[in-house]
Amino acid sequence: MSNYQVVIIKEAQDINKIEELASYFEKPLKSTILVLCYKYKKLDKRKSFAKTVAAKGVLFESAKLYDNQIPEWINYFLKQKNYSIAPRQSILLAEYLGNDLNKIVNELNKIIINIPPTIQVTPDHVEEFTGISKDFNVFELQNAVGKKDILKPTRS
Repeated sequence: MSNYQVVIIKEAQDINKIEELASYFEKPLKSTILVLCYKYKKLDKRKSFAKTVAAKGVLFESAKLYDNQIPEWINYFLKQKNYSIAPRQSILLAEYLGNDLNKIVNELNKIIINIPPTIQVTPDHVEEFTGISKDFNVFELQNAVGKKDILKPTRS
């Protein structure tokens, strides 16, 4: 038998009277780990409930990454798995996938499954395993506009 009982409340932001749990946080059970998950919302830290939680437990907030931080995060994630990627490819993935880390991890896992470790991820790998076309991306659009090639960006 375990020393602790873990209770996870998902979508805690939808609980109408969550402040009523403040009395529990005043004297929590030592054998229980209670996790309240707020998704897409933040706990109002000005209220006494949040202050009680912070004083008696751990109040952890995970902020979304900004768009300009995503390519660096992709590099870090792949490095942890013994892969490397050129900066241009990580920017391409970030531009195409946005800042949803679940979506990015799913696409990177497709690449990781299909190529051996210690190999640098190439544009061909990105195109083959994620479906992101190297012919139709932001870099190629910039090149075509710079060269005043009107046919290439409008081609489908």
